[in-house]
Amino acid sequence: MILSIGYGNHLTHDALAAAIDTYSVDVLMDVRSFPSSRRAQFRQAALEARFGGAYHWAGDTLGGRDVIADGAIAALAELSATTTVLLMCAEADPARCHRETEIARRLRPLGIEVKHLLPLP
Repeated sequence: MILSIGYGNHLTHDALAAAIDTYSVDVLMDVRSFPSSRRAQFRQAALEARFGGAYHWAGDTLGGRDVIADGAIAALAELSATTTVLLMCAEADPARCHRETEIARRLRPLGIEVKHLLPLP
């Protein structure tokens, strides 16, 4: 199963943790090209500290700044067969984010739907 969430200006660290627990997420996959943020709790080091081995930065292969290779989409599809993955990016609106416009759009023909979780205000 693949889920997605964007933290924008609304999602808190605790709400992200709650989503991870609610959906039994195995991998929090950070798909930002650069794993940094003005919000300290969403910087790579803070996410690694809070979520440990569940956190994985994949912005080098699934980030929105570069072309995403077919192999990266195929690897994500394969992972999702046995693992619940939560894609995370900064953009709160999935319609304006590569989580939808690139990743989810390219997973659909493979029979994989991405459920977008909207951040709570």
